[in-house]
Amino acid sequence: MSRSDAPIALFAYRRLDHARRTIEALLANAEAATSDLIIFADAASTAGTEPEVAAVRRYLRGVSRCYESTIASSCWRTIS
Repeated sequence: MSRSDAPIALFAYRRLDHARRTIEALLANAEAATSDLIIFADAASTAGTEPEVAAVRRYLRGVSRCYESTIASSCWRTIS
């Protein structure tokens, strides 16, 4: 981390609307601009959630290009 303020951790799963609103709020916050953003994007737990999780991850990868951030993605999946 190269910035001076405390880092911000964002945990995301399959709710794209929540991820968007959170990122928009961070981008509108002047103090957040001086913090590193660490994104934790969990893997889909079932085949049924894969499309939603993939959409969130695509969005977050786009955000990482315009905001100094790190994405930590989980690639494990529960087998049931």
